[in-house]
Amino acid sequence: MNGNGAAPPARGARPELLSRPHLPAPNIAAPDASDEELLASLADLGGIPSVLLNHPDFLSALLPVARDDLLLCTGNAASVDTEPIQVPMYLFAGKRDRLVSVAEVVTWRRHAGRGCEVRTMPGGHFFIRAHEDTLLRELASVLRRHAAVPALAGALSA
Repeated sequence: MNGNGAAPPARGARPELLSRPHLPAPNIAAPDASDEELLASLADLGGIPSVLLNHPDFLSALLPVARDDLLLCTGNAASVDTEPIQVPMYLFAGKRDRLVSVAEVVTWRRHAGRGCEVRTMPGGHFFIRAHEDTLLRELASVLRRHAAVPALAGALSA
């Protein structure tokens, strides 16, 4: 059972809705870039606070995760040959994102088979961290619209 008393979806089941905070980064250092290049690229985007750049233990833990993330982004997840996604899509874009513009996020609409909303958030590529409260309010709004259990909808409005 999940938090709303319903059984979790069966393995392989279609999701009820899709939320994409942003598309893969098209103009960031490659996964095989040197540590220095990758760190400079991430710091330039605001992905690493400058105070942490002088902490090798933190960086040694961060770089493998960042490289894995970049490897995932190099795939062709949004191929034009895919079938439309048959769930409502909610896309979030950073207003000042230098990697993925709002217009680029909007291109995901062509993959939406059951509607698509694009919500522009304050901030850049890392708006998820910089404006967490705003994003959480937006996500709560989306979830309230799709809540299947009235008690869950009431809990989300709190």
